[in-house]
Amino acid sequence: MMAQSIEAQVAAHINAYNLIVLREITKSYPISSVKKDARFFDKKHSVFGQEKSLNEIEKGILTLKKDPRIHFLLVCGAKSCPMLSQELIFMGNLEEQLDKATQLAMESPHMVRINDDKKEIKANAIFSWFANDFGGDPKAFITKYFPNKDLTDYKIGMQNYDWSLNSIAPVTATTKRYIATRLYNKGEFEIHMFNNYYRQTASGGGFDREDFFTILTAATIGITNRINIGLGFKTRSVYMLMNGNGDFFPALEFRNEGKIFAPSGFNPVNTRTGITAYYGFVRYAPFADHSNISIAHTLFVPNGDDLEGNDRKGYIDWDNISIFNQLFYTKPLGLHRELFMDIGLQVENAGKHLFNGSETNGFTQIGFPVTAILNYFPKGNFTIYGLVNVAPRLTISSNGSKTYGANAFGQLGGGMKYIIGSNFEVEALFTFFEDTTPSRNAQTYNIGLRYIHR
Repeated sequence: MMAQSIEAQVAAHINAYNLIVLREITKSYPISSVKKDARFFDKKHSVFGQEKSLNEIEKGILTLKKDPRIHFLLVCGAKSCPMLSQELIFMGNLEEQLDKATQLAMESPHMVRINDDKKEIKANAIFSWFANDFGGDPKAFITKYFPNKDLTDYKIGMQNYDWSLNSIAPVTATTKRYIATRLYNKGEFEIHMFNNYYRQTASGGGFDREDFFTILTAATIGITNRINIGLGFKTRSVYMLMNGNGDFFPALEFRNEGKIFAPSGFNPVNTRTGITAYYGFVRYAPFADHSNISIAHTLFVPNGDDLEGNDRKGYIDWDNISIFNQLFYTKPLGLHRELFMDIGLQVENAGKHLFNGSETNGFTQIGFPVTAILNYFPKGNFTIYGLVNVAPRLTISSNGSKTYGANAFGQLGGGMKYIIGSNFEVEALFTFFEDTTPSRNAQTYNIGLRYIHR
């Protein structure tokens, strides 16, 4: 009975080990290697009522059953690992599965390569790491599985262990970009340009037509696999027309004439162009065990005079600093779908008017945007996605006294991403833009370009 109990425990823990590996890879998929998570084998998991790491489970199995064949039933998700059994292991088939897994391992070039010309055996690093489990003589163990070969004079050496993910499809640096929370490792970087064209028409006071073409250009570099930093700048072209609709994309002309007031009968226009802000950001993964969560803080510092157009230059951007805080979360929904969430806290145009409203005029808005994106990956280098965004905002106006208000906007749209080669990503996105002003109608047209160096 004691022997049966031990066999049952061994079988159950082998299954637990392999299922935990599969679960953890699925949670982070697509990844190129389990080694991208430095704590993959040391994180604790609930196993039959106890908190154990994968390393502890493996050690416990080998303590219960001192059999080197165990190593060929434990799967770590790497190309150099043994193949995953097609069946669950249980007490009644443990010996059969040990024999089968070991024989398959001996036939795999990832486990044993024999070069008869050089009289050389290249064995998997498992035979070196666990040499004592193989009786201190891996060659003797291997020889038993090649009865038709005389390996007496063959020298044995170890292969380099390939930690690349043993995926059903190649997982490359390009595939990683579908995980929006994934940070770059030390020395890896990206250069990203996002082009946003906002086109608004309205009636009932103010400008009938407002177009903002905003270009965010930034470089991000990995300091560690949990901390990334970046610098960027914002370029903006503005076109505002008092009456009528004008051309379809007039802000693409990059005119810089300011706010034009002319004699009666002329249609007033505001056009401004320039680099309106520089920004720096830090992005980090707060939890070592949850690579699907990251946080970003961005500080925008204005560049230029009278960006808000208070001196009749016409509006182009905020005169004061803005601070964006974002929480990113991804949840894989199988191999071909993924949910991405972006939850923000934004303070735009935070100036001295917030603290001395009786002497300084100004306007600040505090936003709480929430964005949900459902990604679909029909193949490795192509993504289709749908986007929903809502952004309630509080406003603070200072003009001799403070006035508080509230408004909101939302977006609904869809887009696609396509990776060319292994380093260049192109993105296109269109959204309908709605806010709390009934007469206002707006859309956004977006093109993203990203160069990735890994």
